[in-house]
Amino acid sequence: MLREIIIYTLYSSLTEAIDTDYIEKAKETDHELDFTQIFQYSKMTTIIALYNESVFTHIEPDLANESYLLACLSSAVSVVDLNKGTAWAIAGLPARQGYKEGIGTEAEFHTIVSLAQINKTMLIISDQYNNCLRWIDRSTHQTSPFAGTCGDDRLKGDTGEQPVTDLIFTQPGALLYNDTSKVLYAADYDEVLRINMTTNTAQRHFKSSKVISGLTSVGSRLLASYSKGVLQIESVDGYTLLTGINAGHDDHHVDVDNLNETVFDKLADIQLLYQNIYVLAEYGRHQIRGIDLKR
Repeated sequence: MLREIIIYTLYSSLTEAIDTDYIEKAKETDHELDFTQIFQYSKMTTIIALYNESVFTHIEPDLANESYLLACLSSAVSVVDLNKGTAWAIAGLPARQGYKEGIGTEAEFHTIVSLAQINKTMLIISDQYNNCLRWIDRSTHQTSPFAGTCGDDRLKGDTGEQPVTDLIFTQPGALLYNDTSKVLYAADYDEVLRINMTTNTAQRHFKSSKVISGLTSVGSRLLASYSKGVLQIESVDGYTLLTGINAGHDDHHVDVDNLNETVFDKLADIQLLYQNIYVLAEYGRHQIRGIDLKR
């Protein structure tokens, strides 16, 4: 059932919060909704993934077909046909958690929280509680390990450059792929890893006292959301606080204007909508917020 996916238009004047009352007419559910991920589908239309009993944890446009979405439903990856309102799993099953490499629905995942489309055929997913990143080959539906060791719960050690197979994840999360530089950014609890997809090596890109919930980029700018705000990553331990409050204790940061007066409750994701307008999924208040981060 696809009732948890809502499509609506955001207008160019958007700079303030849009709460659930605004889209009450569009939803058909009896459950309280938590907005967990939001992204640009076309110039003025945004798809919202809702985290509730159906456990949509990530959703984004399908590079292989502009009429399709790719949706993560906890322990499965599915394709959603927007025109027909149908969906089918390409790997895993939503109601079955575990770890098993396999073909299609024979494969098992624990909790898929994000995916990155490397091209129209190959996907990388973040299997959070299996502590690893995994491939899905859409041409064969075969899954395989990519980074880390699935099921490995050892404490993280060396953070220097290393092969992706040697990585030890704390809690892999948001993924962001830059096709130009062939770099995959992977959030891992309170840090961001930079993975060179050409050499299959990784190193720490950013470390903070904050748990990273979302990643986005505009040009050379890499932004990260956390529960209480949005950061622009400047160096391994340095950032600019773009909006929200600085909830950490040991970070080096530069405050910007009165955007710091904004108080957020559990930001789950950030994405650029158009120009300098970003949309924020704030599930603590069950709303979508728009903010102009023009510098």
